[in-house]
Amino acid sequence: MPSLESPPDPASGPLWLEVTGFPGADGWRAGFTTRRAAGELSEVLPMLGLQGLPVFRLSQLHGAEVVTIGPEDMPRPTLPKGDGLATSRRGVVVAVASADCVPIVLFDPLRRAGAVLHAGWRGTRARIVRAGVETLRRGFGSRPENLKAMMAPSIGPCCYRVGSEVLDEFRVARHSLDGLWRAEGDGGFLDLPGVNRRALLESGLDPEHIHPSGLCTHCLPTLFPSYRRDGAGAGRILTFLGSPAAP
Repeated sequence: MPSLESPPDPASGPLWLEVTGFPGADGWRAGFTTRRAAGELSEVLPMLGLQGLPVFRLSQLHGAEVVTIGPEDMPRPTLPKGDGLATSRRGVVVAVASADCVPIVLFDPLRRAGAVLHAGWRGTRARIVRAGVETLRRGFGSRPENLKAMMAPSIGPCCYRVGSEVLDEFRVARHSLDGLWRAEGDGGFLDLPGVNRRALLESGLDPEHIHPSGLCTHCLPTLFPSYRRDGAGAGRILTFLGSPAAP
């Protein structure tokens, strides 16, 4: 697991965490909130020097649609539909919500462009990682080998039990699950972060540029919400990327 950073707050725990050294470009910040943030960024952004910036969110569909935020876009009362946001625009924050699904941040330190992705099992099956990499390539000229990726906390292979029909869905979509599936009864345990890491590698990322958090939402009830553990009332982690406006 990579080293994680958070603001010191021994009394009540961190509001957010980030992977040390990611994304590695001047002014850009990326991280993920904890249970204490209650699915909001209002207390987090001032701590990162991003206070007052517009925050772009999505009406998430569990698919592979990636929406690009351009220079003239502003957040709208009706959220755009999709499961990924990409931008090179400074002075905004893009974020996705999750409560067991795999949140991923992609960033190109050369082109100063990035994306946030929400990969549940359906989005993973539909290869949202490949869609995110392709969006950055087409829209901003990014090369996959230059991209860096951060994978925020999600349910791990220790806890993500699914039925055999889910395995069948991945097989139909021609995913290789070798080493990422442990059978048990009529189903088994799926390594969803591992499937997405493999998709990042297949999309051309350097393995040294992939930073998984290694944290399981289901195993850490004091830090993170989990839909599997908490049910429909579970809170949400927000995984975000942003930078201050250019001086």
